[in-house]
Amino acid sequence: MAPSKKFSLLPIRLGAEQLILDVAQEKPIQLPRDDNVYELGEIGSHNVVIACMPLNADGKASTAVAVVVVKVQLTFASVTFVLEIGVEREVPSQFVDIRLGDILVS
Repeated sequence: MAPSKKFSLLPIRLGAEQLILDVAQEKPIQLPRDDNVYELGEIGSHNVVIACMPLNADGKASTAVAVVVVKVQLTFASVTFVLEIGVEREVPSQFVDIRLGDILVS
């Protein structure tokens, strides 16, 4: 079965997302320019890749999401499904009632 792909773009969430794996697998061999952090495993009969973007010295994202996706596609060429899960940048206001834990679909 071709690997599915699950993105966890923030390393702080990686520990929680590792817990959903039924079976953990060995770390992949990465391309020299791929500095993403990966965890491999299985959920049911699906192979899953969890990817985190690299952080800079200040603990902030050092690259754009699009760059992470390109590196994933180069390292895991057989990925057929991508699901990005993350904290969005919407800020609550009097016009936007969004809170931590809300689910956003776009």
